[in-house]
Amino acid sequence: VTIGNSAFSGCAALKSISFPSTLKTIGQLAFSDSGIEELVIPSNVNEVGFFAFVSCQSLTKLTLSASLDAGTSNMQFYGCENLVDVEVTEGVTSIPTGMFDGCTGLKNVTLPESLTTIGGWVFANCTSLESLTIPASVTLMNDILCDGCTSLQALYMMPTTPPEMWSWGSDFNVKIYVPRESVSAYKTADGSLWSDYSGNNWPNPYN
Repeated sequence: VTIGNSAFSGCAALKSISFPSTLKTIGQLAFSDSGIEELVIPSNVNEVGFFAFVSCQSLTKLTLSASLDAGTSNMQFYGCENLVDVEVTEGVTSIPTGMFDGCTGLKNVTLPESLTTIGGWVFANCTSLESLTIPASVTLMNDILCDGCTSLQALYMMPTTPPEMWSWGSDFNVKIYVPRESVSAYKTADGSLWSDYSGNNWPNPYN
């Protein structure tokens, strides 16, 4: 089952929706500018199109149970300024590039232990986000994960082995906390941006 491009775009009176277990694809702009308030994307979904939920200003809570290709750049929730809570559930292995870019109200993010790959710009310009915890399972964090997160104060890294990381972005000066036993590994990670990072009191052991 597929929900077509722009199928419910601009449906301001649409407050909630339940997706069937047979749904595989949500098309481009499918629910853009709609009135959805809370949303669950189930594990059976394998594709969410470009700007699928862009500018859904009534959306406050998202539960994501679908693993989506981290290499795509679909910016599915771009500009959802009142999205506050995001829970990515156990079983999800990847989050695609730019998924929450511009979600200026985002404050609470829960990521699962199953997560291995986080796409670039996933939390870019989330100006209300104050802290972020990366699970121990993550091995790859793509470009400029938190660029423009002007309220971000702390990044808690649970992986004992430094994940692959390509770029911090501009003006990134956040306290990064790593496992005490891994301080040396992060400081000396060969060819890694971890070892090049010269930010705020780096590194900070958290246990």
